[in-house]
This record gives sequence, C-alpha cells and structure tokens, in this order.
Amino acid sequence: MTSPVCLLQHCGYAHAQNKIKGGVAVKSSAQNLDTPIQGEIFSIEHLEEYARVLATELKVANGAKANRTLLPRMRDNGKKLLAAYRELTESLQKKESIPPAGEWLIDNFHIIEDQFRKIKKEFPLVFDKELPVIVSGDQKWNPRIYGIACALVAHSDNHLEQISIRKFTLAFQKVSPFRMTELWALPIALRLVLIENLRRIFTRVVSDHQKRNFANQFADELFDSLNKPEKFSVLIAKIPSLCGNVSETSYAFTAQMAKRLRDQEPELFPALDCLEKHLAGLHSSSERAVNLSHQLQASHQLSVANIITSMRFLSGLDWRFFFESVNIVDHVLKEDPIYQEMDFQTRDRYRKVIEKISRRTHISEIEISKTAIQFVNEARVTSPLDPRLSHVGYYLIGQGIKKIQKQFAFNAKGKFIVFAKAHLELIYFGLSAVLLIAVSAAPIYYSVVCGASLLWIFAIALIMLVPCSEFAQKLASLLLSRVISPQKLPKLELLSGVPSQARTMVVIPCVFIDPKTIEALLEKLEVHYLGNSDPELFFALLADFRDGAFQSLPEDDFNFTLAREGIAKLNKKYSERFYLFLRNRSWNPQENAWMGWEKKRGKIQEFNRLLRQDQTTSFMNVTASTPFLSTIKYVIVLDAATELPRGAARKLVGTILHPLNQPRFDQKLGRVTEGYGVLQPKTGTTLESSNQTIFSRLFSIDIGADLSEAIFYEGNSAGQGLYDVDAFLLSLTHGVPKNSILSHDLFEGLYARVASVTDVVFLGVFPASCQTFFMRQHRWARGDWQIAAWILPWRRDSSGQKIRNRLSAISKWK
Repeated sequence: MTSPVCLLQHCGYAHAQNKIKGGVAVKSSAQNLDTPIQGEIFSIEHLEEYARVLATELKVANGAKANRTLLPRMRDNGKKLLAAYRELTESLQKKESIPPAGEWLIDNFHIIEDQFRKIKKEFPLVFDKELPVIVSGDQKWNPRIYGIACALVAHSDNHLEQISIRKFTLAFQKVSPFRMTELWALPIALRLVLIENLRRIFTRVVSDHQKRNFANQFADELFDSLNKPEKFSVLIAKIPSLCGNVSETSYAFTAQMAKRLRDQEPELFPALDCLEKHLAGLHSSSERAVNLSHQLQASHQLSVANIITSMRFLSGLDWRFFFESVNIVDHVLKEDPIYQEMDFQTRDRYRKVIEKISRRTHISEIEISKTAIQFVNEARVTSPLDPRLSHVGYYLIGQGIKKIQKQFAFNAKGKFIVFAKAHLELIYFGLSAVLLIAVSAAPIYYSVVCGASLLWIFAIALIMLVPCSEFAQKLASLLLSRVISPQKLPKLELLSGVPSQARTMVVIPCVFIDPKTIEALLEKLEVHYLGNSDPELFFALLADFRDGAFQSLPEDDFNFTLAREGIAKLNKKYSERFYLFLRNRSWNPQENAWMGWEKKRGKIQEFNRLLRQDQTTSFMNVTASTPFLSTIKYVIVLDAATELPRGAARKLVGTILHPLNQPRFDQKLGRVTEGYGVLQPKTGTTLESSNQTIFSRLFSIDIGADLSEAIFYEGNSAGQGLYDVDAFLLSLTHGVPKNSILSHDLFEGLYARVASVTDVVFLGVFPASCQTFFMRQHRWARGDWQIAAWILPWRRDSSGQKIRNRLSAISKWK
C-alpha cells in the first residue's frame, strides 16, 4: 500500500494544480472559486487510506465558530445556475447548438431545484449546531464535515456511491470519530459541494458557449466580407487578438473558428493561415485546439452527469439506515440486543441524550455510550431478574440517567425544571390554582365595582368556576409541557412479527341483536385480520345475547349457529385465527332482566379469568382450548364500530414489549406504579362518519392529545386499546361492588396505569346528530358520577367491604 507521504503527494487537484498545504488535499471553496473541486480519482482502497491520513492531518476545534459563508454562497449558486439554465434554454429555442453538459442541465433542472429545497429545509437543523471546525489549512474555519465532503467529491469525480462514502467515513473514524451531528450534516455537505461544483462547471460551460456563439458571429461576418477586401483584411487582423493567449481550458473561441474555417473556399485560406500562425506562436495548432475543446466538453458532460446521478443517489438513499451503519455510537449501543430491535425514533431518542450530555460535558459520545453499556453489563450480574436495569435505555431515558449524570458531572440546566419534574403534582395543582384565581378575578372584581350583592357575587363565582377552571387547567398543562418536553413512548419495531411470548388476542365485545348485526361483526373481524395479519395475532368476538325477560329466547339458537358457522368459515379461509366466546344470561334484579353479567366490564373481566384457566365464568361456548388461552399475554379491545388501521396491532405490542414500558405491580398499593398495564391509542373519526351530516362536519374535528397526559406520562383509558392480562387482573383483584359502575374504563385504567400512544390511531364513528352526541355525553357523565366516590380515602370492594383507596393524587383528580 502507498505510504502516507507518497499518498499525500498525489492528492492535489489536477485542474487547479494546487499544492498540498498542511498535508491536506482539500481545496477551500473560498479560494479560486472558478476552478471545479476536482482531484485524482481514487479506488475504494486508496480512498480508505486517504481518509485515515486526512483524519490525522485535519486539525479541528470544538466550539469554534464556523464561517457563515456556506448558505449565502449556496443562494448565489442557485441564482447563477438558474441564469445558466435560462440562457441555455433560450439558445435551444433559437435552434442554436448547446454543449452536452447544457442538455443535462436542462433535462434535470428539477432535480437540482429539489436539492436546493432540501438544503434550505435541513441546513439550519444541522449546520447551526456546534460542529467541529477546521483550524488550519485551506479549509480553515469551515466545518470539518464540509471539508470531508469536498474530499469525497474531489476524488470521485462527483460520482458518489454508498459503498465509497461508507468505507471512507468508517476509515476516517478509525483515527478520529465523527460526532453524530457531523454524520447528520454529511448529506447536506455533499449536496452543497455538488451544487458548488455544478456552478463552477457551468460558469465555464456558459462562458465557452458564449465564446462559440461569438466565434460563429465573427465567422459569418468574415464570410460576408469576402467581396469587400478592405473589411476582410481588417477582420483577419483581429483574429490573433480575439484568440488571445489561449490555454487548455479556454480554447472555445479558437476551436470554433478553426472548425468554421476548415474545408472552405480558397478565398478564406488567409484567415485560416492567420489563425494557424497565431497558434504556432503559442506552440499549439488548430487541430490541438479542437481536440482539447472536445475533451473539455466531454469532461464537463461527464462531471455534470456524475453530479446529477449523485444528486439522485442522495435523494434516494435512506440516510437513517446509512447513518446507523457508520455511527460508532450505534456500534457500541448494539451490544445491548434490545437496542437493535427498537424502532428508529426510539434509538434516535437515546442518541440525542448521549449527544446532549457530550455537548455539555465535552466528553466524547463514544465514552458515554460505553459507560451506559458498562452499567448494563453490571446490572445483568447484580439484578438479573429486572429487565429494565439490563437495558441501556434505563440509563439514558429512564431512572438510571441519574447514574450517568453523576458519572460525568452533568448538571441539567434550570433548577426549576429539575424541581418541576420531581414535584409534578404539586407544580401542576399549584399552577392551576393560581391561574384559576387570576382568570376568575376579573369578572368577580367587575361585579364588586358594579355594586353587586354578596349573593350575586357568589352566584357569579360559582357560574364562572367551571369554564375558568377548565381554561386554567389547559393553560397550566400547556405551560408545563413547554418545560417538561413530553416524549413518545419507546418501542420495539418487531420487524419479524409479534413474538410467541407476546401472543395477542384482538377482541370485540358485542351483543347479538339480530342476524344483520352478527354478519357485520364477522365482516369487521375479517377486515381487522387482513390489516393486521400475524402468526401470533388472533381475533375473537366476546358476545352476549340481548337482554330479555327469560334466560333463553327463541332466536338465540339461530343467532348462535350463524355466529359459529361464520367463525368456522373464516378459519377455513384464513387458518385457525378466529374464535367465538359467548356468555349465558344471568338474572339482574336491579335491571329486572336476564342479561350478560355486568355487560362490557363483565365480559372483559370474565374473559381475563378464562385466559388464566378459571372455569367458573358464564361463558357457555368457547371455541378455543384452555392450553391455548393460557398463552395469551395481551388483549386488544375494540368497539364494534372501531377500525383497526393496518399494522396498528403490531405497533401496540411493540410498545408494551419495551422493557421500560412493561408493567410493575406494587402489592402494597394494589396498582401498577411503573410501566403500563394499558395502552390507549389516540381516537379519531372515520372520513365517512365525519362527513355524513352538517353536524358531524362541524364538530368531528381532531382536538389533539391531552397535554396533562403527556406531562404525567399517564393517560386516560377510553375502553379501547391493548392491556396486559396479568397486570389487569392484579390491578382489579379487589374488584368493585356489583351493579355499581357503568363507566369502568377510567377506573380500570387508573389502577392498571394507562399510557397514551398518540402515534397509533383507532378510527371510530362520530355521532351523526346533536341528539346522538348528547346521549353519548349523558351516558359518559352518568358513568363518571358512579365512580365519583373513588376520590375519597376509602372505597368498597366486590364484597362491599371498605378498603383503603390508594390511588395517586393525579388519578383522583382525573
């Protein structure tokens, strides 16, 4: 292999004939702005060796201010290229011949415009950060990553390939690792250099095109003056001055004149002879001029073709995948097997924490990553039963981050933020109270000024309490969300599907009213399967017969047979994926009717007991075996009218499987205190239902997520979503008094702990009329009043005995 000294001696730019300054062959874009960034073409092996040498020679400083000329230069490049495009297009419209490079520009200008859009969008995100800056050589005060981009473009003749970029960056990092912000900035830097080169090439292409046009005009004038000897002699005398002191890069006029004067009538020989004598005096010839002009046009065409191809390549490259393949931090974190199974957003969240600590402490990102992995390895020995401690995320976004911060003496900015995170409930309620007083003070003060009596003032205050408290609560949530910076839940990607240990059943609690309802339910079940087919996902109806005056009704047998045969048809069509769970009616003295025990809440509760081999439930027909049911880990509950979007089930399972999200049950408090037992997706409305009436079009607007849920990392259950069967059963061990709760969703969610999964959306039907809407609101309000007693220190269990209510303060507030 070539020695570093010998290698550096071959790194100069051929066209610019640059000397190597400081041992680095990277020509600054601020110098010789007319010469393309171009150098000796290296093989991949040669490029890797050059990268290692370059990493040794480049002197950088962290925190130094980079020059601010890159973006203004890019804007000026855009103006120049647009001007070149317009001039060449006009020439084409005039039927003039244009150089081959110009044809590439005209045909692919939309690609160039796309590069400008991407740079304008992403430039502030990466180049406004603290990037290491070169402090010596021709690239002084430029970001190092821009110098690297120049080197890559120069030694590949503008032809970028994934393998060459990857090997170059990996070879460079063996000597001097990049910071993650540098790697994110690399595609923008490459685009900047490609555009810079394109501008420099077309400065020459357009200039040469103008010279050839001028040569054509001069030749035409010369031909027209053949019958005018005096004028002809004057024009011939001008030829040497027009050709000038030609060089290998400025033969455009001379070559075009030579081509026009060749093979003409004898009367033009004096002009050709004058041209040849002038070139002979410069140790050249017309043939050499033409050949060099053709070579230069071919070189420009190849370079422009390479630039356009490279721009297409950069636009099509999945830079997230490429980034992770060359990022040394990722290579370190992959020692934790869970890290590789997570989705990109979660991995990126981990990396941003490392980046933040590194930026503030000036400790390398790799050292921080290795320390986190070291903590993971220690936890596998000391706490093998706790999966959280054996995952690197615990030390980056979980409680273990305090250990990392202490290790590197990292002090989070803002004492108030630290205090607020440690005392969220106190800050939230205190801020809400202050805002409530501030908001309600104005109308009360106005009433006092107007001379209202105490009774009127009290009535006004009472009336204003509800809207003012709602406004104060929303404003407090908004203000705290600016401080706390809520994050989405970490997730596993599950590219290979749902694992067997996370077997999941998707269920629709329903009532068999008539054959039409049953057929719609079976169709809905099939649609859910088609959008979420997976070997470990199963689908079922949790059904009751409709309420009646007797335990059995005449239509029961027909409805049961219809449902059972429908499930059998689905299983025959799609293999064993569908099940039916049908309950018997039981007598309810309060309702004075035979009905399914405790309706939907009872179905879910009994189904959970059935999954854990309890044979005392009221299910009269179960089409699944007991051993199979015992393997169900999670259940996804859907309403009959709810749509389960494609891939949503797998995404929910991937969320609950993440070690930091898995529920941890506190036996003393009787509820889940860490992780989550329930995942509540965001609820939207179907396009069809939101446009069916004027009322639905006006009011079916997505109002977004509740900010208080994001602040406390606890959501509210809406009765649809995924839950952990074991955590759910443990959380409701003591149960509730019979026939006492209609709205069970919020109550169950507070004990099992709910997470709002805002990036998964279940689509439901919005009420078509005002009457239907308020009937639903009335049902919800009635259910909320039924659980109002849970704000008290004591509550009653399923046997009617008083037990301690150990809900948190924020849960009681909900």
